[in-house]
Amino acid sequence: MKASAYYGIQFAQSRYLLLWQCNRQKSIVEDVFDPSEEISVQYDVLVSGRENVQRYFEIAERDQIANGGFIRNDAASSQFITILADGQEAIGNWTTLTGIIEVPQYGNVSEAKTLRYCLGRFNNKFKLNEGIWRLATLHWEPIIEIEGWKLAKDQSLEKYCQEPKNWLEIPSRLQPISDDGVSHKTAESLLIRNTVMSFCHHFNCFGISSINPEWFSKAAMQSVMEMLKPLSGCKSGIVLATSPIVTVEDNLSQARLFMSVTHLKRLDDSKIEHQRGSVSIELIKSESEPSWKIDKFDWYRYATLDPWTITG
Repeated sequence: MKASAYYGIQFAQSRYLLLWQCNRQKSIVEDVFDPSEEISVQYDVLVSGRENVQRYFEIAERDQIANGGFIRNDAASSQFITILADGQEAIGNWTTLTGIIEVPQYGNVSEAKTLRYCLGRFNNKFKLNEGIWRLATLHWEPIIEIEGWKLAKDQSLEKYCQEPKNWLEIPSRLQPISDDGVSHKTAESLLIRNTVMSFCHHFNCFGISSINPEWFSKAAMQSVMEMLKPLSGCKSGIVLATSPIVTVEDNLSQARLFMSVTHLKRLDDSKIEHQRGSVSIELIKSESEPSWKIDKFDWYRYATLDPWTITG
């Protein structure tokens, strides 16, 4: 995978989320979207056309500032990127832990009683325009809704609410990214990241049945099943994978990946268990099998939170 595509798409998505969190929604269209008229955004409803999308973000910024500087936050993980055949378009997928403030009326966010959490999914389309990857369509959908959490007073948050636009200096606009000088090891490390995240993405979308034994050695497959196999009568859970660190050996045939993982495992139709840990993976490939294969898979579980209640 080209570094320019991997990082270009990642930067565009990250910048979108950053602008949203910093109350700069009305600059999103010009800043991160493709210049064409055929753009769209879908959270609860589909909004199509450049003028309508711009109006949507202007309203979002107004409402967010009126609510004290925060109405939602999407913590994106398990990034998986697919470059389409023409090389000019791509699909980016992220699983999110999304917090949504529920307020009784416009006013300071401290008036809110609960923070509602959802597990959701971005399925976004990107286009390459003058060397820069930009959003063309943005689509987020909820997967699981979880009971609200009570909010505690936070002096730092209250200070931010008073001057939300001074909270963070936004970096410069998106820029073209060159593949010049990118080493084979770097290219392979990005491919490995995307390969492992594709496994997470397919599991999150289609459950345990989507896991292909050909991706793993027999021992690694057994370890994966021990971690992810759902309880009897339950649907598969959700994997939130972040911070992948990849080391590729000089022979380009062996590699290691370490990442932080949250496994949200269903206990029944109303409860989901929050398991925190890390995953260490060893990968191999050969001339006869040029695709990376997971040879060893270790799940280090170090904390389990009280189950969350599923509300939707």
